[in-house]
Amino acid sequence: MHDIFAREGVTNATWVWCVNIVGPRSTPMDRLYPGDQYVDWTCMDGYNWGADRGNSGYWSFTDVFSGSSYTSNFNTYELVKAVAPNKPIMIGETAASENGGDKASWIADMLASALPNNFPLVKAFLWYSWNEGDPGLNWPIDSSPAARAAFANGISSPYYVPNLFSALPAARVLTAAEILRPPAPVAEPAPQAQADEIQAATVAPEAAPMVTDEAPAESPPAD
Repeated sequence: MHDIFAREGVTNATWVWCVNIVGPRSTPMDRLYPGDQYVDWTCMDGYNWGADRGNSGYWSFTDVFSGSSYTSNFNTYELVKAVAPNKPIMIGETAASENGGDKASWIADMLASALPNNFPLVKAFLWYSWNEGDPGLNWPIDSSPAARAAFANGISSPYYVPNLFSALPAARVLTAAEILRPPAPVAEPAPQAQADEIQAATVAPEAAPMVTDEAPAESPPAD
């Protein structure tokens, strides 16, 4: 895919190579990494499941990404750094459950302490704000007023880039029908014989140049 973009001259795409947090059954990263020439950002995904779906324990952001009994002490952050030490790292997906612990405190620790102090190469993160249609999950950032307030307070720190897009004008979101609408048919060109007739009828003979009382248009300057 990367080679197709490069061959077509596309320069406005950013390539992210993302792994889930590492465990004892994970494939070694050096067997998966495609090479620096194909990657702009490396990335990690990981969650604090709390008590959801039969899990137990309540794991901090640092526990999830830098190794603990939760991950059989595999340190995903260090492994990603080792395979691509010169690439910025993104948290592609993360979230915490309200079930089994204090989600607001988890968020506050992530933003105020864990990211600035323990993960300096992490330069972007995305919160997985969806419950996957499962009413038993509560991943969204606004699952409680306390969680929402902790997030807002945490990202107000000067450590994080402020919202640079809040002043953009609102744009209408296309509906699914508009996105999936087939393109308008393109008119077929006239048959060659008909095109020749049209050309013959519209080109003046060389012996009879057109006379007009309008000043001739200036020719554009040569490149």
